Amino acid sequence: MSFRFKATELQHFNWMFNLAPCFPVNASKIKIITEPDEIVKYSKQGDKDNQIISKDRKLIVKELSQNITNIIERWKELQSTKISSLDQSSEKNDTWVFPLLQMGEFNITQDEQATCRILSSVPRGSYFRLATGYFNLTENYAKILLKDCKASISLLMAHPNANGFMGAAGPAGGIPHAYSLIARQFWQKVLSYNQPSRVQMLEYEREGWTFHAKGLWYYPPGSGVPWATVVGSANLGERSVRRDLEAQAAIFTSSLDLQKRLQDECSRLHDYASECSNELQQRRTPMWVRATVGLFRTYF
Repeated sequence: MSFRFKATELQHFNWMFNLAPCFPVNASKIKIITEPDEIVKYSKQGDKDNQIISKDRKLIVKELSQNITNIIERWKELQSTKISSLDQSSEKNDTWVFPLLQMGEFNITQDEQATCRILSSVPRGSYFRLATGYFNLTENYAKILLKDCKASISLLMAHPNANGFMGAAGPAGGIPHAYSLIARQFWQKVLSYNQPSRVQMLEYEREGWTFHAKGLWYYPPGSGVPWATVVGSANLGERSVRRDLEAQAAIFTSSLDLQKRLQDECSRLHDYASECSNELQQRRTPMWVRATVGLFRTYF
């Protein structure tokens, strides 16, 4: 069965129903956590399994990749029957949630596929706000943003003073410089593609705070509130795509209440943001940091 979003503003994302499992909810069931103390309550460390795996790495990768793929496919098969039985005229289910996985080491690239298509499928006049604590876009993400994406874009990242590694001893102290260098290199691409009127780069700086927020918010043409968001652990960067294990959720909603709450969430992050493209060009990067970024960029 081919399923579609009811709202015209979300029609560009109908392909999501074929990419990932999903479930409908009422927006009133979604809570947006904005205070650090609240986040701690939901973050619990479970027991760790320290058992040493003796299998060959290639075999582990193959088996795990196949097992996860099978689970995703079985869930997608079951969803068709379940969502087809929903009352399409009901306003109760005004929000759709699509769980996404990214496990680059195991060839699971669901989140990357979704992010690429979300960025490249929207019409002119749209607006994306993106945030990442560690700015290191993959070459593919950068290409899509600069060549394929028709929307205006703002990219929010940590100012060096808001980077958790600022002032760290040893090589770790160079990490904030590395991210500034990578951001400067991206801005130079923005200029070479003649895109500075469409792409804005921002940095978060607040005294006594570090910045590790991440996410994507989509504003349809003419809308002052987001109708879609992607929330989770991924940083839109090389490490997230290639090396780390990431879990995300793409959320699409026609609920004005949830849209307003998403807007409030996004605005709070930007309260301490300022445009940084000029400042990036003026920052000096230690030579050893330049060499490290050139050799080990996929580890950032």
